[in-house]
Amino acid sequence: MLNSGIWFLTGAVCYVFLQKILNTAKTVYILQESIDSSLRMLDGADSAMGEAIKFKKDVINKEKKPEAKEDIEKLKEVREVWRALSIIRLINSVPERYRIILKFDNWRQAMRLIK
Repeated sequence: MLNSGIWFLTGAVCYVFLQKILNTAKTVYILQESIDSSLRMLDGADSAMGEAIKFKKDVINKEKKPEAKEDIEKLKEVREVWRALSIIRLINSVPERYRIILKFDNWRQAMRLIK
């Protein structure tokens, strides 16, 4: 009887331990997929922003307004700030105990992962 009780208790402990390991692995997988999808979405938005800046630059060059070239530089600066803030917010949205799976700290590192 005591032997059966010990085996039952050992089985219950192993079940709980295995369940926690599998749940953590599943959570990490789902989190990694979410991060990859978010990075792809951010890359698409960045590409669209780059195309808009290029279009505006072409329009300015046709109109030959020198004062409008400052606008292009400001837009490029805004794009860089947007990139940095996007990555910071993405990193901060990941729970602290799972941040170890993140393999990037900035925009360039993040884009290298998805390309």
